[in-house]
Parts: sequence; structure tokens; C-alpha cells
Amino acid sequence: VEGSIYLFALIQPEKQDLLMRLQSSIARFVQSPGDIPFNKFRAYKNQVRQAEEPYRFVDGELIEKFLECSSSVQEEIIEGLGVGVEDITSMVESLRRLH
Repeated sequence: VEGSIYLFALIQPEKQDLLMRLQSSIARFVQSPGDIPFNKFRAYKNQVRQAEEPYRFVDGELIEKFLECSSSVQEEIIEGLGVGVEDITSMVESLRRLH
């Protein structure tokens, strides 16, 4: 336990798919804690059931790591998303201000 406060928020439906695709793309470029792949790190697990990856979950901490990437890595991350680096940067900065 790291002692952080997490924010639960509803995501606008038109942004949800983009954020989830962005998250998947970022996860390929950013190292997760303990060298565990992001999907496994954030997978749901309890005594009753276990999932292999998170379901409809956007990790704000991972999304914010986009801002720490070099411009060349940012370009690679957004490839195929249909939006520009400036648009993603603006969206991530807006989300960062929520907490």
C-alpha cells in the first residue's frame, strides 16, 4: 500500500474508447512496477474470481505517463489512434487537473 488517494470518475462515452486504446498503447512503452505487464498488474483478483486483464478500467497514473515520454515515443504511442499529440497532451493535462 502506497497511501495514495484514488479518484473514481465516470468517463464520457466518446472518450472512453480513446482512453482505453491510449492506455493499451502506452503500456507497451512504459514499464510497470515490478516489471509486471500492465494488464496483469491491474487485473482483478479475489477469492471468487480472477481476470487476466482489467475490464473497462482506465489507469490515470499510466495515462499521465504519456506526458513524461519523449516526443518521438509520444508519436509512436498515438500511431493509429486517429488523434494528434497536441490533442492527447491537452486531454491528459485536463485529466491530471482533476485530482
